[in-house]
Amino acid sequence: MLSFNKSIYKSFIAYFFILAILVLSGCDSSSKSKASSSTGATSSKISPTSYNAKGVVQKGPFLSGSKVVITELNGDLTKTSISPVITTTDSKGEFDIGSTFSHKYLLLEVSGKYFDEVSNKETTQDLTLTSIIDLTKDKTFNANVLTDIQTKRVRELIKSTNDYTKAKTQSKGEILSIFNIDANSITKPLHELDITIDTQLLRVSSILQGKDKSVDDVKDLINTITEDFSKDGKVKSITKTVLAQNEQIVKLQIGFDKIKQNLQSKGFTIGFTDQDLQAMIDSIGGSSSGGSSSNGGSTGSGSSGGSTGGGSTGGNTGSGGSSGSGGDGDGDGGPAPLKGVLSIDAGDYHTTVIDASGTLWTWGLNNSGQLGVGANHPWEQGYNSFNYINIPLKVKEEATFKSFVSGGEHSLAIDENGTLWAWGNNFYGQLGDGTKTDKNTPVKIKEGTTFISIDARFRSSSAIDENGNLWTWGYNRYGQLGDNTDINRTVPVGIKQGWH
Repeated sequence: MLSFNKSIYKSFIAYFFILAILVLSGCDSSSKSKASSSTGATSSKISPTSYNAKGVVQKGPFLSGSKVVITELNGDLTKTSISPVITTTDSKGEFDIGSTFSHKYLLLEVSGKYFDEVSNKETTQDLTLTSIIDLTKDKTFNANVLTDIQTKRVRELIKSTNDYTKAKTQSKGEILSIFNIDANSITKPLHELDITIDTQLLRVSSILQGKDKSVDDVKDLINTITEDFSKDGKVKSITKTVLAQNEQIVKLQIGFDKIKQNLQSKGFTIGFTDQDLQAMIDSIGGSSSGGSSSNGGSTGSGSSGGSTGGGSTGGNTGSGGSSGSGGDGDGDGGPAPLKGVLSIDAGDYHTTVIDASGTLWTWGLNNSGQLGVGANHPWEQGYNSFNYINIPLKVKEEATFKSFVSGGEHSLAIDENGTLWAWGNNFYGQLGDGTKTDKNTPVKIKEGTTFISIDARFRSSSAIDENGNLWTWGYNRYGQLGDNTDINRTVPVGIKQGWH
């Protein structure tokens, strides 16, 4: 009996031991399954395979000796192992991939100097471009400015879609939209494009390069686009303005025919026809002169040496200033005409309008910050010798304005709350902020006071508050402020009836 009981006892122990192993195994499998599901990642593992392929890296073509780092990626496009570094084999940006890989997704990171196709010279600084490829599908392993912008966006999309093909397709369409390129006009993946064959890539590369820009300028612009674009597939309006400015400068001041000739002079064989190039140029849009009014609105006409304008209601802005400083705002084929313009005013070389939504738009000379859109941006620094902007830009985009006025080189505006804002030249204190320092973005004036009316002249300003009090400030050499002195004022001074 004792022997029987021991036998049964041992059997039960063995049974429960086996059962416990099965249960734990099942939990572990379920846990792994849930973990995989939660990360949204699919495996990128493949049987170790030797690949031999060629690629090319281009902003302009990268020079010989540029470093190509190849990293294998997991299904969620995080990095795994890094292959030995290779280099470009010539000054056309070509490189050979010959290695064994165990993951199908690869990240190419290429760093080196390049031939600037716009200025027709080689750079002295390095630029890094990236590209993600699928070994099982892709046969061409190129890296260019479009693939570089695409890389971070694809990684972001993978987090939600877990679909590499979908992420690449969606991001391609989004990128092309930024540059106003019809997605249907480019059937290739972005990593198959080549600036000596594909005119639209040549166009984008030239836009990002701009005229007389350094490699650091190019890096900054690409990084700005990439950071915005990776989040939602869009870029800020100011960035699109930068691109539009660069595009018109390259088109009109350099010429894509000249850029093509620059490539040919370096020994590159051009794979597109003159007709292909012209079709690309035509897709950018041509220059226009003046503008037409609609819905009964009218626009002012300008003359050389200064901007003049007339008010309009419900019309579009057209010519209204010195063409030498971009005063007509047509941008030579840039964005469409402004709609719903209610009023227009102009300083010496800058123009400002307000639309039905209370948004201020401005363009023209910006040497003293009179546009109120900031400074030290790619579209201003070195873009031309006069620091002018020939496409309308928004002033203090988050604000809603009721009225505005332009002085010689400064501007004033009242927002919907009656707050007074000023910006531009401040040599005589005409901004009213207590300093004589120019301001390139709007600053509040006499905060706490509600204003209902403003006016400005070349060096002075004036305003009326809600209680009917008159305030003046700025240049006062001839007593024009009315404060019983001839002293310049850097803050608003209340004007009294008679001074005793």
